[in-house]
Amino acid sequence: MACRDGVPSSKQPTRASLRNALIFATSSFIKTRLSMFKYCPNCSSETVEFDGLKKYECASCGWTFYRNAATAVMAVLRYQGKILFAIRAKAPALGKLDCPGGFVDPGENAETALARELQEELGLSGLCYEFLGTAINSYEYKNIVYPTCDLIFTAELEKIPHEIDPSEISGIGLLALEDVQDSELSFPSVQKALQLYAARFGNSKP
Repeated sequence: MACRDGVPSSKQPTRASLRNALIFATSSFIKTRLSMFKYCPNCSSETVEFDGLKKYECASCGWTFYRNAATAVMAVLRYQGKILFAIRAKAPALGKLDCPGGFVDPGENAETALARELQEELGLSGLCYEFLGTAINSYEYKNIVYPTCDLIFTAELEKIPHEIDPSEISGIGLLALEDVQDSELSFPSVQKALQLYAARFGNSKP
C-alpha cells in the first residue's frame, strides 16, 4: 500500500473529522485553575475573566487568550498478532500501559510528530502508519490540565524495539487484545484506540 507522509493516502483524516474532534476536545476542558491569569499579561490589571470553557479576556484592555485543545498522537503497534505497550515511567498514569506517542510540536504535522516520538521513545523508524481515528483526552501537568485531541494510528512491526527512553518508558510488553483490562490503561484515549483497532481488524475487546 502506498504511503504519503507515513500514512496510506486512502486513510488520511478529513478536515471535517479533525475539526469536530477539536471541538469535542475543547468542551472536555474541566480543571485548569482560573488563577492561571490572575493578572492580565498585557496591562497587569486583575480584571481577567474566564468564560468557563476556553476564553480568557481582560475587561480593562481587551486582551484575549483562547485555551484550545492541544494535539497529540499515538500508535497502536502490532507484532505477530499482539500489541506492543509502553509502561509509563512518569506521572500522570505512572506504571500504566500506554500506546507510544506524544504531543505535536509547533511546525509539525501529525505524521512527523508520531515518527519523531517513536524514534525518541523506542528507536523506531520507517514505519507505514494507518489512521484509525481520534479521541478526546485530558493531560495534567504541574496542576494544569490540558485538553487534548489525540490522533490514533496503527503500524505493523517487523521486530521488537530494543531501545527505550527511560525518562518516558520504564519497559515494554506484548499483550493480546483480549488480555488487556481497561484498569491497566493510562488514559481513556488509549481505551478508545484499542476499540478503534478492534473495529478495524476484527479483534474482540472485553
